[in-house]
Amino acid sequence: MTDLTKDSEWIWDKEKFINRKFIMQEQYQTFLEEEHIPDVGRENDPFWEPDDSEVAIGSVHVYLTSLAYLIEVEESLAITDYKGNSCGHLAVHLVPCSAKGQLLDDDDFVEDPSELIGQSLHFKMGIQYARGLPSKFSKGETFCKYKVYMDESFSTTSSIKSTINPEYKHEKLFSFPSVTKQLVEYLSSTPLVVDVWGVQGTALKKGVEGKSTKELMSIERNKNNSRGMNSKGVPASVSEEIYKMQVEMNTFKRRMEMKERKLQRVMKVIQEHKQQGKTDISIPEIEKVFNSSDSKRLKAAAKLIADGERRKANTSGSQACVLQ
Repeated sequence: MTDLTKDSEWIWDKEKFINRKFIMQEQYQTFLEEEHIPDVGRENDPFWEPDDSEVAIGSVHVYLTSLAYLIEVEESLAITDYKGNSCGHLAVHLVPCSAKGQLLDDDDFVEDPSELIGQSLHFKMGIQYARGLPSKFSKGETFCKYKVYMDESFSTTSSIKSTINPEYKHEKLFSFPSVTKQLVEYLSSTPLVVDVWGVQGTALKKGVEGKSTKELMSIERNKNNSRGMNSKGVPASVSEEIYKMQVEMNTFKRRMEMKERKLQRVMKVIQEHKQQGKTDISIPEIEKVFNSSDSKRLKAAAKLIADGERRKANTSGSQACVLQ
């Protein structure tokens, strides 16, 4: 339901709509019989809603694929309403961390999300701010809420008043003592939905004084001809698919960068041990593994290093090299 004089909007559930519909029919029947609209109080007015009612502004979908590899997620996402229209942007981040909230090292990422199974997982969920929310909330207030995985209750940001560019500065630590296969599947394929809610302002719009309902409805119909489009004129469903692909590409890029840094450090250690003449581990064999394009080269290298450590333990007095 929309109040055309204030640009305020409310969404009714099915039960409320049916109840209001019967009240409208009853009042219309009274009008036909008595040729006037009865004077009713607010409790019997089917079109009245309190100004302080909380309403849904829109939502964002945060894909957690990167988090499944222990790689941070930081995005500024378009907030879309139930019609698919863009109504602002929301800055969010998810950062893998320790149980105490300390950042992980770059080397702590995993090759495959299944490696998390049985391990502990900790991450911080943050909602920094929103930008460009609808102007009708400039005199009201807004907040965000979301559920992670199997949460029964919502996590909620603070409520920020009198601005369409609120600074939420929200951060919450989530901990999972033992990751299950179901949790890995959730991180890999299910987006986290963040809902943006608000309380609308009560000021009248400019130019509505003296206009009939018919005139106001005509203005409303002509106001926006880009239903279902985001701020760049792209259908919301297409924009969502583009974002999902971007997340996957960025995750792959970050994984490759982290692998490359790890390889460079290992190669540096190998070179140092070559210069020192330590040959307990087959340097040419390890170099061959690291220079290959095989996606499993890190696991193969780890096996070689483990074999070298075992040889060290079984050989007394040897000058073995150990790679950490």
